[in-house]
Amino acid sequence: MPQGNLMKRFPSLSSPLLGYAALLLAACSAQTPPPASSPAPKAASEPEQTSVVHDESAKSEPRVLVADKVRTSGALLPPLPVAVTSFGAAAASDALYVVGGYSGTPHAYSREGQSKAVLEYRSGEAGWQKIAELPEGLQGLASVLFGRELCSFGGSHAENAASEATIMKSRARALCLDLDKKTWRELPDLPAPRSSHAAALIGSTVYVTGGWSLSGRPDSGVFTSELALLDLSSKTPTWKALPAPFQRRALAVAGVGQNLVVVGGMSEEGRPTAKTDVYDARSGQWSSAPDFPGDAFGIAASSLGDRVYASGREGILYSYRPGDKEWIRVRTLAYGRFFHQLVPQGGELVALGGIGGMHTRGRTRVIEKIPLSGLSYGQLTVESPMSAKNRQGYFVSGEEVYLFGGNRSLEQHDFEREHFTSEGWSFDLATLTFTEAAPFPYRRQSMQTIATEGGGLALGGFGHEPLTSPESQAVSHPEVFRFYAEEGRWSEDGAFPRGRTQFGVAQNERGLFVLGGLNYDPSRKNAFEHDRSIWRRAPSSATFETLEVTLPGPRRAFAGAQIADKYYMVGGMKENFELAPDCQIFDLQTETFESMPCPAARLSGDLIPAGGKLYLLGGSVKRGDALTESDEVEVFDPAKKTWSKLPFQLPLPVRHLRAFPYRDQILLLTTHSPQSELTMALLSPQ
Repeated sequence: MPQGNLMKRFPSLSSPLLGYAALLLAACSAQTPPPASSPAPKAASEPEQTSVVHDESAKSEPRVLVADKVRTSGALLPPLPVAVTSFGAAAASDALYVVGGYSGTPHAYSREGQSKAVLEYRSGEAGWQKIAELPEGLQGLASVLFGRELCSFGGSHAENAASEATIMKSRARALCLDLDKKTWRELPDLPAPRSSHAAALIGSTVYVTGGWSLSGRPDSGVFTSELALLDLSSKTPTWKALPAPFQRRALAVAGVGQNLVVVGGMSEEGRPTAKTDVYDARSGQWSSAPDFPGDAFGIAASSLGDRVYASGREGILYSYRPGDKEWIRVRTLAYGRFFHQLVPQGGELVALGGIGGMHTRGRTRVIEKIPLSGLSYGQLTVESPMSAKNRQGYFVSGEEVYLFGGNRSLEQHDFEREHFTSEGWSFDLATLTFTEAAPFPYRRQSMQTIATEGGGLALGGFGHEPLTSPESQAVSHPEVFRFYAEEGRWSEDGAFPRGRTQFGVAQNERGLFVLGGLNYDPSRKNAFEHDRSIWRRAPSSATFETLEVTLPGPRRAFAGAQIADKYYMVGGMKENFELAPDCQIFDLQTETFESMPCPAARLSGDLIPAGGKLYLLGGSVKRGDALTESDEVEVFDPAKKTWSKLPFQLPLPVRHLRAFPYRDQILLLTTHSPQSELTMALLSPQ
């Protein structure tokens, strides 16, 4: 079953336009972003394909595969070879550094899980290199970059093996690595052993704040109330200890001008705190600042210019300038993480390491550059175990994607039975891990999906099964299947009045709405039967009723998106393979339509809500007499009812590209490649 709980998601034609339209008959391209039943029928056997069927009778464990060959570009940097938490980090103008950390099971500490490695990533290179080792494995240490020296302070070492009771001891050792010679220089020990602390520079002086001292058992920690200072430029450096008005660990600190800003952490009483304290290095005085507005346990912070930037587990970046009355929200990160690090580089921030929550699915490997304003785009490609090349069903929930079904051919017209698949996989966007999951009940493609609490619904689709005749042809299907993520199974959950593909789905408290689309059956004289009827299924029902209102005109393969109770329909194709000339808004409460402005007519695009606007991307537009795949991103402002274009072109192939709303951003996914690869990209229009 997927890792974690998935929460609330033919005939040849003559003209160039009609020829291209024929390629799209089975692709359910109109996407709707996510806002007790009988057992599912078993999938038929699939020649040349092996899979684990995760039902009650399955005895073998699902395959779990971690991607080790990763290509990145833009705002996504090469992932850590081993993801860690509670590590030290620093940045130079052209390099990033990670020191130590923990990669084992959370809250089950052992020396096997602790890292001694000092890792370096130089800008433009393909990956990370180990450049040195600490004398012993450490976690909960703090690091700063001083000139060409990488200096680390304290930390805790596990003296036990993984099979033994935990024995954790904090260290007082301080040392600096010469990055040119790759040799260590010993500094005076900290005034006392310390771990789970933070450190920052003001000028040449390092300030070590917070933390505790462990002497054996994990609950043996004694919190410190001292601020420790050391001038790294001194020929005879000596630590100085000053009182601090708090006792906290798992906190963050950043130096801004002559101010030291200390953020968040956990109190001696074991409660997370959002408190912010400021130390003025000139006067030696402490003052209180506004509380951090997010989750501040295991927080990370850094400084750029005259501001401090910090992020916690929810993955929202905030900034604060000493003297201001509040923190300001800056942007949403690609990943929620805590026990991570933020470092400044080139006017941007870089988020490294950490973990997304109190789970054991793995730590965050992906490294993210964070611009403080403007558009951001990052891309990542990994080897994939999936056989499907396109037209899968998708659920996106948190940092996990579940993919099922699809077509295994790169060709547009390969609709013979053997090209369809029922395989299921989950892909963790943070850990870059594939987990084999429950296959779809039938070998099928182009299902429309919508996330539900605890799983999702897959509706309609295109394929042969459950038809069994060797002479059967692929048709539109009516079945609705529900996926139960925690149980890792599918079950049938009603059906449409008739088969349907290339439609849109919307949902509110009144139920599930199905709009537009096509019923394709080549055994009929009229194989292409456009369906203008609108179906609604009440929340407590498995039956779809037909509404009195109908679509203003036939439309399939359109881009659809929902904001509140409005469902927006843009582009697509009508009868006779002509592009739909109008755009419509359907009100889910009043069941009425209103016209809206249209961009250039687009076929098989995706419409994604983000930040109160709608982003149209992917698909094809008509240029001259032909349809051409479009790399443009167009933006609709519902308040102004106007369209504009982003000053940006998608740098990846858009054929069969899928887009989804993701953490105030746009997640792009494709497996349409001659190689066995999955490419994901994150577009943040902020």
